[in-house]
Amino acid sequence: MWQSMLPWVINREMASNRTVDERREEARKAAEILRCSVRHCLNLPDAHLSVEKENLYKVVEVIKKWRPGIVLAPYFRDDRHPDHNAAGELVKRAVFLAGLKRLPLTEKPFRPEKLYFFLLSVERAPDLIVDISDVYETKEESIKAHQSQFSFHCSDRVPTIVNDPFFKDLFAAGTVTSAP
Repeated sequence: MWQSMLPWVINREMASNRTVDERREEARKAAEILRCSVRHCLNLPDAHLSVEKENLYKVVEVIKKWRPGIVLAPYFRDDRHPDHNAAGELVKRAVFLAGLKRLPLTEKPFRPEKLYFFLLSVERAPDLIVDISDVYETKEESIKAHQSQFSFHCSDRVPTIVNDPFFKDLFAAGTVTSAP
């Protein structure tokens, strides 16, 4: 039986649109739609995420505690958002470090079987394509739960790439590969 965990590294305190509590509620709704077994926030600094020992060890502890077979992380190069790059690099290093016996952390060593990176706003040919046709509508519904990021008609929104109507058209067409 598959279980899914949805950890995230930041608390979104620097988000341009809406409050931390509203963004947290959106994440809860999205996780519920995706039927995630566990949600966990590491509360690392939004807009200032860095690959440093303290942050690495927090990610390592999550990996060692939950012992996932597969880990997904944002591709860590050339994303327009610096936190996406840092998060991918943090996870990449943490997957390795989690398997080290002498790392001074509480949980026993563990290394996931697979680490895959997903593309956000990077133009790069994928190495692996997974057919999600059977669950696409669920994925779309979970993304729409993040209204503060993807709201196209909110009068008080701060314009971003993902709340631009052009992005909505690309998303609907299934052609989102990079920022417009």
